Amino acid sequence: MKQRIKSKSDVMKSFGKYLPEHFVEYVTDLFLASNVRFSIVQSRTTKLGDFRASLPGEKHRITVNGDLNKFSFLITTLHEFAHLNNYNKYGSRVLPHGEEWKREFLRVFLPVI
Repeated sequence: MKQRIKSKSDVMKSFGKYLPEHFVEYVTDLFLASNVRFSIVQSRTTKLGDFRASLPGEKHRITVNGDLNKFSFLITTLHEFAHLNNYNKYGSRVLPHGEEWKREFLRVFLPVI
């Protein structure tokens, strides 16, 4: 999704190609509530997704491999949103997969189980 998407229905349509139907609106709401660039990228052998903090004045970035099955795409996307939210709360002062991140991942993951 490299183009600028404005409406919720446009975002849902884009995510709908990659997510299980029941979770499209939830992930869309996460995306629209955050100040992040979200890109669906070609397959990478070393990772399924990635969060990168931005420089001041720029948007943080999340990338997710586009070849994942819909449930792997969902879990990877939520994993990366947990990184984003954790970074927004704590900056780089905590471990990437430390206790704070685990709590945040649980918070974003609970609505889907």
